[in-house]
Amino acid sequence: FVGGTFGAAMGLVGNPDALGLILSFVGATCAVLVVFIIPPVVYATVFPQPHPKRTLAQAIACLGALLVPVCVASIFV
Repeated sequence: FVGGTFGAAMGLVGNPDALGLILSFVGATCAVLVVFIIPPVVYATVFPQPHPKRTLAQAIACLGALLVPVCVASIFV
């Protein structure tokens, strides 16, 4: 595992375009997770009683789940 990771890292050093692609992929997935998915899921977990804010939080989390493939696909288009 360590050898494969080291080999992949050394392969990226010679190809900066691949590094940009990987960083954009990480940014597209992590940004959506941090902004749209994790906060509403935590809110819905902390406040389990039915409430309009909890419903809105669940809707935002679903929107985030839909945005992940859109953001990843926009990298390759």
